[in-house]
Amino acid sequence: MADRMYQNIRIGGDPGENRLNLMFMVEEAGFDEIVEDSDCLYCDAPEATPYDFDELKEYLRTIGLPYDHFFEARYDSEGEIIWWRPGMDDEERCYALQTENPTIPIGKLDEMLKANRYLTVAEVIELVAIPELPAWTLES
Repeated sequence: MADRMYQNIRIGGDPGENRLNLMFMVEEAGFDEIVEDSDCLYCDAPEATPYDFDELKEYLRTIGLPYDHFFEARYDSEGEIIWWRPGMDDEERCYALQTENPTIPIGKLDEMLKANRYLTVAEVIELVAIPELPAWTLES
């Protein structure tokens, strides 16, 4: 059984004709709080498994809406941020602090150093940068 932990999903972009279906899916997904503003559609779940929202995320990719999915570290699970933007083949992910800040594992940096790939601080920051989430379009 998967551990339950705090999670949130931020959805950006313009849902257009998919708005009603998306809102229905979000409401049925079991989030405790759903907030819609001009930044994003924010969906909050204090107790969910990392896989509870796979169907919703698949739908978002199908209709081309970008998202960020954060879940906290708890028990045997590391905190992570998973994101997808239109044009990506699949989701990207990185470890995250409880503050939702992305991190880069020391092992990944060590691998680069062993491959004689030295990094500047700016390059390290770029490695953990998550592309900005496009603004959510409110219903007019």
